[in-house]
Parts: sequence; structure tokens; C-alpha cells
Amino acid sequence: MNYRIVEGQQCGYDKALCQKDETLFQSFKNKKGEQVTFEIKEVSIIFLLEGEVSLSYDMYSGEILHAKHFLLVPPATCFNVTVLKNAHFFLGVFDLQTKCCENFSLDVLLPFLDRRQKDVFYPLPFKEPIRNYLEVMDNYLHDGIFCDCLNENKREEFFFLLQAYYRKEELAAFFYPVLNEDVLFKEKVLKNMLAAHNVSELATLMNYSVSGFKKKFERNFGQSVYLWMQDRRSKIILRELKENKKSIKEIAFQYQFSSQPRFYEFCKRHYGKTPGEIRTESAYSLEKEHL
Repeated sequence: MNYRIVEGQQCGYDKALCQKDETLFQSFKNKKGEQVTFEIKEVSIIFLLEGEVSLSYDMYSGEILHAKHFLLVPPATCFNVTVLKNAHFFLGVFDLQTKCCENFSLDVLLPFLDRRQKDVFYPLPFKEPIRNYLEVMDNYLHDGIFCDCLNENKREEFFFLLQAYYRKEELAAFFYPVLNEDVLFKEKVLKNMLAAHNVSELATLMNYSVSGFKKKFERNFGQSVYLWMQDRRSKIILRELKENKKSIKEIAFQYQFSSQPRFYEFCKRHYGKTPGEIRTESAYSLEKEHL
């Protein structure tokens, strides 16, 4: 069935107060072999309607997302999508303070959080209400009738569907990258971590004293901020080496190694291989996958 959209009647709100905002929900269709890179600033969710894609971001490299699944992407992330089978996906931006009702927020998931879980890639499968929701979203995007008011309503509806159709254990695992005793504190840490080169800089960006920040960080993350930053840094560097999008010299400079020999020492200590060996092995593995 075809519907005709009457121009000027898409939104009953005052246009001065309610502006169309295409950045909240976006639709993408890409062919096999294509690559797309996103600079993710806010907490986002990728919904894969059709096809199959390989995802690389943060410390992950080459994780496979299958059709009819969706995945949380933490803020301040360079998010790379490689299309393995012709794909159609949505990218949505979600405010963690959004509530579907007064009785549900991310805080209620904390008792269901598996403290042993460590940065697990955890997509959720579509259920019928989610498929219906995305079909309506696709129609809205196609017809160009989105605006801020509708965006807010649809985000709230999505959170309602999550709590209505998925178990709390599933949701706790899904939101694990941003879920903690202080959800907004963790979200802010993730947003600022790439801009900070040490604990002192991160504390300043978070508007804390160094001692106060260390205490709150350890209470929320369960480890020292220094060890956490070192672990994240080493995983992200390993992903960048495997992706082969930057030269080894560029990576060493980006992560502030004083010289290339220092960077080589870092790689041997953390990965047991030189940067060149890591890159060669990764290229060989990729070649085998395409045979």
C-alpha cells in the first residue's frame, strides 16, 4: 500500500521548536566488499536488517554481526564496518537517561550484571516487535517525516520494547560496555578516554582531582585507572595494527611513543611480536578468509 505524504503536515508542532534531525536515526545500504567508517560520539546501536558485516572498533577486530541482530556501540569510538554480504543497517543514537517509564532505567539491570563478563561482544537477536519497530522506522526515513519530537517518542518506545521482550540478564550483557554503578560516570569516561594520554589528563577532562577520580574509578570499574587505560590502549593499538589503515610510524606517533624502537619494545612486551609481524600475520589471515 502506498501513502502520500502531504508537505507541511508531517509534524503538528511549531517548526521553530521542532526541527528535523537526521542524525538520530540513519539508514545505510552497502554492497559486499564496501567499507564504512563512523566516528561515534554518543552511545549508539547498529541494527543489521539484511546481510552480514565485520565490525572493528575499540579493542575488537573482525567481529561478525549477522542479519536480524543489533549491537550497542560505546561513545567516542571509531567504528569500522566491512560488508561481507550485501547489507542494510540502521545506526541509532540513544540517550542513556531515556526512560520508557518511571519504573525502568538502566540502573535496574545492575543486579543482573555478570561481574565476570569482560568486554564481551554481545549482539541481541531481533524479536517480532523489534522487526515491526524497524519497519516503521524505515518508512519514516524513506518518507522524510522525522523530527525531534518523533525521534524522542521512538527512542522511548525502543527502550520499552527492550524491557518488555528481553530478559534482564540479556539486557545487562547487552549494555555491559556502559553499565555500572554510575552509568553516566562510565559513559563520560568512555567519551573522554581517547583524548587523555594519562590518568591526570583524564581526571581533568572529568572535572575531578586525581585522587578523587582514582577512588571513584576503582569503585565503578573494579580496577585501577592506570591499568585500565594501559589495557584499553594495548587492545586498540593491536586493532589498528591489524587493520592496516595507518602506517606503523603513524600509529607510534598517535599513541605518543618517543621513538619507533620504543614502540617495537611495547609490541614485543604486550603481544610477543613486532608491529611488522602482527601486520603480516593479519594480512595472511585475511587473505585465507577470502579464498
